[in-house]
Amino acid sequence: MSALRAIPLLDPQPVLDLIEQKGGACSFDEAVRVLVQRRFSESAARDALWQFLSDGRIEFTADRQLTVPKSDVPEQTAR
Repeated sequence: MSALRAIPLLDPQPVLDLIEQKGGACSFDEAVRVLVQRRFSESAARDALWQFLSDGRIEFTADRQLTVPKSDVPEQTAR
């Protein structure tokens, strides 16, 4: 019988905090450094960031910075 490997739940909060501290965007390398400071290996930090991007928890800006996705719900205008 084969066992399924558990997928660890990754906390994006350190990256989200960094993005907020940097005024809404940060570089991929800055985010890697934050995760390495949280005891990730560099490889695991990069994998985590790609997972956050894949999950939609963060996204790339046009200039390849990381940012928090904008709400998909359009704002209602007053009539």
